[in-house]
Amino acid sequence: EVPASATPETPWRTSRVSRQRYYQAAPTDHKADRVVNRFSYQPYIDTELVEPDSDIYVFAVDKLVSVTPMTIDLTAPVELTTVTDFLT
Repeated sequence: EVPASATPETPWRTSRVSRQRYYQAAPTDHKADRVVNRFSYQPYIDTELVEPDSDIYVFAVDKLVSVTPMTIDLTAPVELTTVTDFLT
């Protein structure tokens, strides 16, 4: 993530994905005609809960560029045969 105030000189910091939410649901104007979605989302940071090494903290609190290495594979790091044996 990149803070809105970032420039080419803004330092980068590696981080972890936060376990906290960054967006919070907020009600929209219910009186508006043809409201499709009754909620919108706005940034919300609970500074008491957000982890200091998290992506949210780095870009929203410290105002640095957050670089978070991620993987697409969400498979648990176990041998599949072990799980198969457990299930049978």
